[in-house]
Amino acid sequence: MIDLAADRAAGYAAAAVRWHPRTCYRTGLALWTAATITWLVCCHLNVLARRDDWTLQTVAAPLLVAVYAVAARRPSIPRMALVVVAFAVPAADFLAAVA
Repeated sequence: MIDLAADRAAGYAAAAVRWHPRTCYRTGLALWTAATITWLVCCHLNVLARRDDWTLQTVAAPLLVAVYAVAARRPSIPRMALVVVAFAVPAADFLAAVA
């Protein structure tokens, strides 16, 4: 969706060109939310790593969905970079639990 205008002008049938940008946004948000829920469930069930306390993961999960929802509404490279940085905090905590 970042290059929607350029893709349309070039005749490139990217997802946002083929389908409406709103559909792509909603699909992306639904997939991001499902992935976040799956990750959180795996943490609490000790599927990938054993740990007594997943507080940071529990607090970060809804924040990550919110950050993605806001940033992806009008995507840009800086906004998507913000999503990556926000994801890095709980990801580092999770990797520390795995190691």
